[in-house]
Amino acid sequence: MDTLGIIDQAIHEIAHLIKSVSTNRSVQIRTHDEQELIKANVFSWIKGHRTCLQSLSNNEILISVDEKFSQLLEFSDKHTSRSRYKILLKSTKAELIKLRSEAIKIGNIASNKTDNFSNSAPDFSPLVYDKKMKTILTNRWNEITKCLECDAPLAATIMMGGLLEALFLARANRLEDKSPLYKAKAAPVEKNTRKNIPLDKWMLNSFIEVAAELGWIRKPAKDLGTILRDYRNYIHPERELRTGFTLEKEDALMFWQIFNQVSKQIIINANK
Repeated sequence: MDTLGIIDQAIHEIAHLIKSVSTNRSVQIRTHDEQELIKANVFSWIKGHRTCLQSLSNNEILISVDEKFSQLLEFSDKHTSRSRYKILLKSTKAELIKLRSEAIKIGNIASNKTDNFSNSAPDFSPLVYDKKMKTILTNRWNEITKCLECDAPLAATIMMGGLLEALFLARANRLEDKSPLYKAKAAPVEKNTRKNIPLDKWMLNSFIEVAAELGWIRKPAKDLGTILRDYRNYIHPERELRTGFTLEKEDALMFWQIFNQVSKQIIINANK
């Protein structure tokens, strides 16, 4: 994706977030779902779009945009008023529009050499030896991209969570000695017996927590994975009814960036 396309995507995400924040009438944003969605937008910028705009890194407008996203992250950890969010989000969108104009003015529209937004499936060889399993993982990856292209955001998000879980399990299965997994503080146990839950019964949250504890993924990736896990749970219709939030294409594209970031770390650290 070229520079203008990246900035355009960031503008669309912020515009969608403004719409989402404006639909609820509560004075403050206090719900976990809304706070996580705001964090997802921030991480999408910091870990995704921003890394592809290094050629603009000294631009004053870009610096201003970074500051606004940093402020959004601070807001998301508090019960910030909805009105303050709206003011900051609209200001952020305005700065992004200025940044797009600046990029056009200086002719900075060349394609970026990055795979952060590539739809092509990665090489799973460092993680999985079995050819059939590599084919399955590749097919799942390709199916997610088809869901994104066909405007099926819920299906795409659910599949991202499922594939991420499969990648964690594949990484765990590379260990001949699996005792570090079960000895981890975050390892899940049966409530009554306190015995370890078998690895193939672990939920995505347990994989994320243990992976971070063992150093397979870094803290920022853990936070990103947790956001994706939360929104994967929209597979349950009652959650959508309860929250009044419906996943849209902009959300899924943002989660796609998050998914790419976490998947990349799992694969890179396959031998750690």
